[in-house]
Amino acid sequence: TGVAFATEDVIAPAKIAFDGIVKFKKMTVKAACVEGKIYSTDEAKVLASIPSREVLVAQLLGMLTMPIRGLAIALDQIANKKA
Repeated sequence: TGVAFATEDVIAPAKIAFDGIVKFKKMTVKAACVEGKIYSTDEAKVLASIPSREVLVAQLLGMLTMPIRGLAIALDQIANKKA
């Protein structure tokens, strides 16, 4: 039985454990405890599939800038059409 701890990224140990399962096929995850809550193996697998904070922030920024980018492209096409 092994235990993994993290101080900053609380999901990192679950990601590392499930990556190890895929790579080595020699271990299993019995449960996970994140911020005092116990998760089953299936729930831990879902936690491990959550993207990192940096990826989530990048996705959010991409979604927020998409309407502005679309407007800029449309305005540019209108300006080129008139010219």
